[in-house]
Amino acid sequence: MQFNISHTRGCVSVAVAGRSVGVDVERRRELSDLMAVARTAFAREPFASLAAHPDGNTRTALFYRYWTLGEAFIKATGEGITQDLKSFAFTEAGEPALTRVSKVWGPAQRWRFHCQS
Repeated sequence: MQFNISHTRGCVSVAVAGRSVGVDVERRRELSDLMAVARTAFAREPFASLAAHPDGNTRTALFYRYWTLGEAFIKATGEGITQDLKSFAFTEAGEPALTRVSKVWGPAQRWRFHCQS
């Protein structure tokens, strides 16, 4: 049995599964350095996706989508922050899925994700 936990002010999430599992929750807030953080933390695909959205609200929502999916993924792999954060990328919209992942963790279709706003 595997478990993972995440918390932020006013919210806790716990995931329990019979396989690797990761979970992340974040309180959405405006970040003045959002694109600088994204440049450091995200692969080229999500960074380009963020750059293509000039609307601040849309960009912030998309940033947190990529951030929470990435956090959950690196927790599920067991590598945590030591994992190369640029070794994977997620879909921009719709049901979340990996669009690219390193061979170590592939194939991408073996992973399942869920987002709730």
